[in-house]
Amino acid sequence: MTFNYLFADNILTNRRQSLIISYLTMRRLIGVIGIGLPIIIVLGGFIQNEFVMLDLISNYYYTNMRDFFVGLLFGISLFLISYTGYEKIDNIVGNLSGLFALGIIMFPTSMYCGKDINVGIFLINDTLSENIHLIFSALFFFYCLPIRYSSLLNMVRDI
Repeated sequence: MTFNYLFADNILTNRRQSLIISYLTMRRLIGVIGIGLPIIIVLGGFIQNEFVMLDLISNYYYTNMRDFFVGLLFGISLFLISYTGYEKIDNIVGNLSGLFALGIIMFPTSMYCGKDINVGIFLINDTLSENIHLIFSALFFFYCLPIRYSSLLNMVRDI
């Protein structure tokens, strides 16, 4: 009988170890995606725009790189929402960051074509969409970066 308990304990230990490894791999992967997002978007934009770099990364929404931009940002937002941090504040900031990233996706910036058009999922005026987009972008980057820095220090210490 004790052999079964030891065997079961060994299986649980191996399972926990594989979950820890996959969790660390997921964190590293999301870091690579976050750092690679602007590089992939800009290089892909060069292919279509004859080596012209756009002013803002959000302007790539209106290029051939829209699917990559939206897809990678959506993946980042899902990770941030599902990520369990080291402290309660990490969870709150992660959830808010994920929601702000979704807001960036759902409300694209203005197309700057000289006329009012409807854009985004909700097909609202591009000027209104741009203002909402800027609010979500500012919240995503400036509100969450200082707290993420402390979480990053904890993550690096554990790796």
